[in-house]
Amino acid sequence: MKIPEKYFALVKKYSNSDDSWVADKDQFGNPIETELNIFYKTEKQIIKHSKELVEDFPAEEAEEYADTERINEYDLGYITDFSKIFIFGVDGADCQFCMDFSVGEEPRIIFWDDAELTWRVIANTIEDFIIRKTKCTNLQNEMYIFWQRLNGAKVIKNTDMRYSYPCFFVPIHII
Repeated sequence: MKIPEKYFALVKKYSNSDDSWVADKDQFGNPIETELNIFYKTEKQIIKHSKELVEDFPAEEAEEYADTERINEYDLGYITDFSKIFIFGVDGADCQFCMDFSVGEEPRIIFWDDAELTWRVIANTIEDFIIRKTKCTNLQNEMYIFWQRLNGAKVIKNTDMRYSYPCFFVPIHII
C-alpha cells in the first residue's frame, strides 16, 4: 500500500488555494457539513498522523457505536482497522479526511462525521474529491462576487481574497 503520487501532484497543483474545501453535499449528494482546513503535503506527515488514528478511534469504544443507525450505503460505522487507511487532512474540528485502500489500489475518500458519529465515504477517488473542492471554491468565488454586487460594493479582482470573504469562508492551510 502506497500513497498515490497523484495525491501529491494534486495537492501541489492546488496548494496556492486560499479556500477550504467546503460543501453542503458529498460526491454522492448526501448532506455534509464540513470544510477541509488542513492538507498534509508530505508522506512523513501523512504516515505520522495515520499512526494516531488507532489512538483516536480505540477498538474498545466500538461497542458504543454498534447501535448507531446507518443512514445509507456510504456510512461505514465505527472503523477500528486502520491498516489500509491514510489520513491526508482534517477539518476545523479535527475530523479526519482519509484515503481508504480497503477497496483496492485506488483509494476512496472517507471522513469521520462527528455529527453522525460514523465514518462515511464522501468520494470515489482523490480526483473526485479535489474536483468537488475546486468546483465548490469556484462557486464560492462566484457567490462572493454576487454578494458584493448585491450589497453595492465595487468588485475588485484580487488574487488574495481570503481577507475579503464574509465570515463563513475559512482559509485552507497546506502544511
